[in-house]
Amino acid sequence: DLSHLTDPELSPKDSFSSTFGCALADLGDDEPRVCGITAAMKYGTGLNFFKHRHPGRFFDVGMAEEHAVSFAAGLASQGLLPVVAIYSTFFQRAYDQIIHDVSLMQLDVLFAVDRAGLVPGDGATHQGIYDVAFFSNVNIPVFAPSNYAELRYWLTYLVREARGPRAIRYARGEEKPALAALPCTGARYDVLEPVEGAKVALVSYGAETEEIIAAKDLLAQNGVQTDCVKLTQIFPLPDGLCDTLRSYDTILFAEDSVRTGSIGEQLGFAMQQCGWQGKYLLHAVDNTHLLHANVPELRKDQQLDAAALCKDILDYLKEKQA
Repeated sequence: DLSHLTDPELSPKDSFSSTFGCALADLGDDEPRVCGITAAMKYGTGLNFFKHRHPGRFFDVGMAEEHAVSFAAGLASQGLLPVVAIYSTFFQRAYDQIIHDVSLMQLDVLFAVDRAGLVPGDGATHQGIYDVAFFSNVNIPVFAPSNYAELRYWLTYLVREARGPRAIRYARGEEKPALAALPCTGARYDVLEPVEGAKVALVSYGAETEEIIAAKDLLAQNGVQTDCVKLTQIFPLPDGLCDTLRSYDTILFAEDSVRTGSIGEQLGFAMQQCGWQGKYLLHAVDNTHLLHANVPELRKDQQLDAAALCKDILDYLKEKQA
């Protein structure tokens, strides 16, 4: 029976969702307080693996994201470690509960934000472009692994060590080859293979990191040396990040989240506050028009593809020389 292979609600074996579900099931073996909660997305979030291993600690509350978060708050208030796995776009339904039931009470709830960022083929309703702004707005730490190794590493940290409200966000589907090749350093941000004397920094996180890596190559072909800086902890901004970035004349930040309240806006303000006076370019999502398209098409439309990032840097450098 191959019907499960075409079920849109079933995450493919090789995906962030399945990697998350299997890793959480393993963590549940060692930590009896871990619970998995979802809202009618057991297969989509990979929590079916957790349910299979720990049936007594798995809760599917049906299409009631608000209740999922309030229920998690109740469990946390009694000393358990609930993990709420919901698609980014549907966490919006539970924003009130995130603020009042979890954040204000500072309860130990981990939000696992699936299908974060630009989402292929599902149109405007499934885009996961608001979670970064709304979690950071209520002071909830957010981590954004860009490959499976980082997802496993930071999920382990967030379950075993970190406490209070906290979130981890990851893309729909599988890890991309350019990102799978990156080592998991355990650092909260990494400068990827720095180039001696580079005066331009391309900064990103999560799935969009693929485009800054490609843009670095395009810029090198145009004689411009750049460094790529990849964040894994995106909120609050990691300690030392502003100091690292101060040495660059030009910074381009690219992210697949809505511009208002974005990490890019927050970093631009932080750089200004620390006295940096370089040129800051921000590429983020304009949510006034979102196509029904695949991710490469969405990135191109939103000017989040490597070619658009490269062009912006070259245009600015040309203008600066004029």
